[in-house]
Amino acid sequence: MRKFIILVCVLTVIVSCNNTPKKTTPLQKKKLEPRNINDFLIFENLLVKNDIENAEYSNIHFQKEGAVFSRNPEKPTYIKTPFSNLDFSQEFNVSFTFRTSFDDGRKPQSFLAFVNKNSTTFQIPLYLYLPRNKISGVYGEQLLYYENYSKKNKESKVFLSSSKIGVDKLYFVSVNHTSDNSIEIFVNSDLYATFSGLSIHDFKSTHLIIGAMIQSEKAILSFEGTIYGLKIFSKALKESEIVKLFNSQPLFLEY
Repeated sequence: MRKFIILVCVLTVIVSCNNTPKKTTPLQKKKLEPRNINDFLIFENLLVKNDIENAEYSNIHFQKEGAVFSRNPEKPTYIKTPFSNLDFSQEFNVSFTFRTSFDDGRKPQSFLAFVNKNSTTFQIPLYLYLPRNKISGVYGEQLLYYENYSKKNKESKVFLSSSKIGVDKLYFVSVNHTSDNSIEIFVNSDLYATFSGLSIHDFKSTHLIIGAMIQSEKAILSFEGTIYGLKIFSKALKESEIVKLFNSQPLFLEY
């Protein structure tokens, strides 16, 4: 009888030990490192000298604030470079700084035109320009300043409510094409305008034209002023990344 009692006691102790809750080490959340936007930088040039490979520089001269452009029809100024490595149906970002010295908003000025041989100002992979002293553009066949992006309609509320750009002031512009197929325009790191509900297009570019649009081998809608520090990314940038990019501009650029 005694041996039985001892055995029962031993089994009880073993069972009791096995039922003791085990201490678990809480899982440590791994800190996500901020992404490096240079990992998807596909084009960069300060535009302060003639150094873009295979580019055509037409009547361009340079100063500290970038390439200088003029609206002189007798001496058209632009930079034209081969450019075909951006998928316009996917995310992207285009960022640059400009200063214009021309204030007649009735005569639009071109910043950047991503073109192919069939491109016009109404049908183009991407066109960023300054109509009525406001920043706008064309994406595919969609004109961002019209309601429903159609030239058959009146100017959109988004375009009409956008702030006018001043003369002889520096502006940093960052343009996103996002994963939900919207275009966001940031000016000096603040959201300037959003154009949502765009239709994806499959137009490809062969060249990038800076400071003008070229049709029938003639420069039109020329820019007057300076353009500096062009960067093109294969992903849309987060707002915090745009702020950081703006804050990293050289000190001599006084916005």
